[in-house]
Formats: sequence, structure tokens, C-alpha cells
Amino acid sequence: MFTEIIVPRETSVTLNVPRKMVGHRVRITLDDMEGNPRSLRARTAQEALAQFSAPRLDTRGWKFNRDEANER
Repeated sequence: MFTEIIVPRETSVTLNVPRKMVGHRVRITLDDMEGNPRSLRARTAQEALAQFSAPRLDTRGWKFNRDEANER
């Protein structure tokens, strides 16, 4: 993985790609690190934990039924 943080001065930007990535499919993602309220960056540890917390379910007494799951 390769990360580069830049502050563009124009609408066109040239990015130097590491040699080991030449010829490979790569993903380029633009993220406004300062102005995007939906950014994955968290300001505090509590916000970071809130982003990755899962709902709690009580599964005691629940049995998986494969036949029921595969019914169409």
C-alpha cells in the first residue's frame, strides 16, 4: 500500500507511482481530510470506536437452520 498526502494547487495533479505497482491495477481515492464531515478520520478515540462498533445481539438459544436458510 502507498499513501501520499498532497495539497493540490490546480485541478490537475501528477502522481509518481512506486515501481513495484507499475503494471498492476491500483485504486486512487480522493478524500477531503479537512472539510469532509463523513471522513473516516476520527477526531478522538471515542469517535474512532463509535465508527467500528457493531450492534449487540443476544443469540443465546438461537440455532442455525441450514434448510430454512437455503429455502427460496
